[in-house]
Amino acid sequence: MQNDFINKLNAYSVLYAEDEDGIRNNIKEILEHLFKEVTCTKNASEAYMKYLENNPDLIITDIKMGNETGIDLVKKIRKSDSKTRIIITSAYTDLEYLLQATELHLIKYIIKPITQDKLMAALENFVNSYNDSKIYNLIPNWIFDSSKTLVSNGKEDFTLTKKRK
Repeated sequence: MQNDFINKLNAYSVLYAEDEDGIRNNIKEILEHLFKEVTCTKNASEAYMKYLENNPDLIITDIKMGNETGIDLVKKIRKSDSKTRIIITSAYTDLEYLLQATELHLIKYIIKPITQDKLMAALENFVNSYNDSKIYNLIPNWIFDSSKTLVSNGKEDFTLTKKRK
């Protein structure tokens, strides 16, 4: 079951925004073992540019990055995109942040420190959010994503056309 979960994650791309170098590097290392593509940024404005460039399946963002916030980033994205899945991480349990976050249709709000258990639970919520669009495990390390008509082994993606179906 765990391998199925990992294989499903391997079909997706993630954008991770975190201003603290140590945390960003540690989480990036974990994400690189799980996702097809990982992009990391240090702040919200850089994250927004990478979001526009890469159109990731999942965004994981810190709530406070210098004088920018992950909340502002998510609000900006939500103006035109209600489908991209988002997880917010925060060292703050401030009620104001929590209330703002509830309006942003998040997959999860993780309170730091980010443990592997907390991260994996959030990523499981992410995968489960796609239950309407079925992802099937074919043979080891190969998946079929019916919502994207995509076959992938994590390194290569093959989009199926009508002739190939």
